[in-house]
Amino acid sequence: MFRDPRLHHRRASTEEVVLRKSVGLVIGPVQRSMARWHQEVARLRALQAAGRDGQTVRAEAARIAPLVVAARINLEADLLHQGKAVATHSFARDIHRALFRLSDELEQLLALEQTGGEVNGTSHPQCREGPR
Repeated sequence: MFRDPRLHHRRASTEEVVLRKSVGLVIGPVQRSMARWHQEVARLRALQAAGRDGQTVRAEAARIAPLVVAARINLEADLLHQGKAVATHSFARDIHRALFRLSDELEQLLALEQTGGEVNGTSHPQCREGPR
């Protein structure tokens, strides 16, 4: 029986498309929320740079921070339930790292000192790692 080599190539390509769609279903809602959160953090940074009340900036950051942490925890759980291929996909790792970076930015805003509006940065070593 003659086997067309293009069929195998198409099958592998289809598997990757299915995998990407599976990952997209999991990370899509998080990506949409992150877009909103990034806009809000940018607005807060602008307020901080304009010398606005640090207490207001901290209060807004405190409102967003638990949402980001919850999204990260839920994402990790959802990815683990989808299996290793989905959980370790580069799209999933990228969104996971982005959530950690967003958390860092919010922590910096929360750490605004009362005088001078200086920021004490923090770093998450997990930012380089994805869900396991």
